[in-house]
Amino acid sequence: KFGGSIYFTSSNPRAESSIEECKFEENKAQQGAGAIYYSPCANSEMKDNLFVNNYCNNDNAQGSSLYVIIANQSRKKIKEDDDDDDDDEKIKAVVIENNRIRSKPVNNSQQLFIDLKKDCELIFNSNSFSFDKTNSEDIPSNAKYIHLSMENSSVIHINGEICVDNKDDPLVEGFDSDANIVTDCHKADSENDQSFGDNDDNKSKDKSNLALIIFTHVS
Repeated sequence: KFGGSIYFTSSNPRAESSIEECKFEENKAQQGAGAIYYSPCANSEMKDNLFVNNYCNNDNAQGSSLYVIIANQSRKKIKEDDDDDDDDEKIKAVVIENNRIRSKPVNNSQQLFIDLKKDCELIFNSNSFSFDKTNSEDIPSNAKYIHLSMENSSVIHINGEICVDNKDDPLVEGFDSDANIVTDCHKADSENDQSFGDNDDNKSKDKSNLALIIFTHVS
């Protein structure tokens, strides 16, 4: 029901997870997100993934591809651990970077929904979004690439650029004006899938090509 391919949630700030170099294609869910419902609290990374044509059946889905909700985290504890010399024991902020998301626009929805609960922290580095060559005039009025929701004392660090293919409007909601949003940027277009390794004719035809998913539970 939540997350057509992966449903991940953790309330342990010392548990670690990594989802890297995976392809999520044509997954569907009732709500939450078509591909992944992702709710870590710390020590988690989502990097170098490709999302293609993932959808929610619900007309008011949070994210057509990816729904990120970060809770049960303490920015104070992360700061205290920054002064700790033992990297293995540090509590680190969640990192989302270098992912590419492509799908047709959906009214009243967004490809990525980010919900930062009170006193939580996210590192959001360069990520790319495409409405798959949909003309600007054909994009529904309430369709977006990203919606960001932040509660009191939560923080998002944006390093790099947010790349979107629409040239007329960034269609990104909730970010400060100093966020580096680049329009008419086509890094997530299908022509660039080859750099992800999508040109191998012998590759498995599974809907989700899971290259590296690591979850480590710490008591």
